[in-house]
Amino acid sequence: MQPRDIPVQLHARYGIRPPSRWRWLGWALAALVVLPIGTYAASRYVVTQSATYSLSSWSWQARSHSATATLRTTASIDVQWCAIRAQDFDRFDVGYAVVRVPRAAMNTSFRLALLAEPVIIEVVDCASDPYSLPGPQFRPGLQAPVQQPPALTPGVYSPQALAALS
Repeated sequence: MQPRDIPVQLHARYGIRPPSRWRWLGWALAALVVLPIGTYAASRYVVTQSATYSLSSWSWQARSHSATATLRTTASIDVQWCAIRAQDFDRFDVGYAVVRVPRAAMNTSFRLALLAEPVIIEVVDCASDPYSLPGPQFRPGLQAPVQQPPALTPGVYSPQALAALS
């Protein structure tokens, strides 16, 4: 039943109003705002999904308080940076590094310096800009161990350090 089919006295009693001419203008404006934002978000999702990364293996060396990790990546960009973290049983970081991965490299092995024995080592994220990667989560009062190239210690790398690895 359409509002125009309802008797006039019921319109007043129940507050039924005929559809406004402006409603269609509101829907059109909403579509003009939402459609570009949705298109932009979808394109960003597709662009960022062009790179895949995984940690294919890692092994802990107790004597040197380090782990050897192998990172497998595929990317459409020339240089990509990946953040790798090692965590203990309480899920606090015991090691964290930002690693430069060239486009041509499918497998990259590196040594990750650690403070203690890890329970898990994982790839946090990869990006073309190392400054956009999430930071470490060490216990309060602990600092990240110094990493050796090609890995960088978080918060310590500068544009000069990034240029030296390029």
